[in-house]
Amino acid sequence: MTGEPGEGGWRRSVYIQQRRKHMMTLLETFDLPAMNPNCVTRINSTVVQQPLFLLHDKVVHNLTRKLATDLQKEAQGIEPVVKLAFERIVNRPPTVAELKQTVAAMKGLEAEYTKAGKDGQRNKALAEVCHALFNSAAFLYID
Repeated sequence: MTGEPGEGGWRRSVYIQQRRKHMMTLLETFDLPAMNPNCVTRINSTVVQQPLFLLHDKVVHNLTRKLATDLQKEAQGIEPVVKLAFERIVNRPPTVAELKQTVAAMKGLEAEYTKAGKDGQRNKALAEVCHALFNSAAFLYID
């Protein structure tokens, strides 16, 4: 898997054709089962590389920036865009406390980016929020 979309756009790795002799490094990071013979049942597992991948991989960072740009096209203002981010990423609206904390964090991040003289402060702050949501337990685990 590469960090760029193919000619048909982004594809989920579940649908990528895989040769048994050539394992994809991305799927190895997420504890790919041995496919000799076929894997009928998966054992739940979490390996150290999973959260590190989501935290540091440039593909994940690129996707959060793209998502931040798309969210800002759909919603205006900090609160509406934070609500939309929660709905898109964790599939639920934020609680009152989450909304309050996330809006405060976004305002703080925007102020830091402004102080550093960087352009696109709102988009960078929202990308950081999206990245945090992708690394949250609410995104990673289904109750």
